[in-house]
Amino acid sequence: MTLQQLEYILAVNRFRHFAKAAEYCRVTQPTLSAMIQKLEEELDTKIFDRSQQPVCPTPIGIRIIEQAQNVLVQANRIKNIIEEEKHSLTGSFTLGILPTIAPYLLPRFFPQLMKKYPQLDIRVIEMKTNDIKKSLQDGKIDAG
Repeated sequence: MTLQQLEYILAVNRFRHFAKAAEYCRVTQPTLSAMIQKLEEELDTKIFDRSQQPVCPTPIGIRIIEQAQNVLVQANRIKNIIEEEKHSLTGSFTLGILPTIAPYLLPRFFPQLMKKYPQLDIRVIEMKTNDIKKSLQDGKIDAG
């Protein structure tokens, strides 16, 4: 059992469709199906009822999916612990901010942030509220 397999079953549960889940996970549908089938063989149980459209989890599948969510949350916490321990922020960080508040908020925290994390490349984009929401959903900005 791998974290990747757990991510795949969560995606299938979310989209209730193998092809859409594969697209979301950025893998081919046969790859996703094979990984889920391998997990089902390892657990000796069916997680999804494929005879229905949309695909639905079996009763035991519901419990497996719930536990998979918990496992992935815990795995992400481990990654967060490591990042916090490093105390270093590097790379780029894109912030969407309303033009009406940017001149008031940015001077309050920007200088301290740049001093504390000189290797962090912060990019500020002034945007309207709806554009911030859409950009967050699309992954175009890191925060808003």
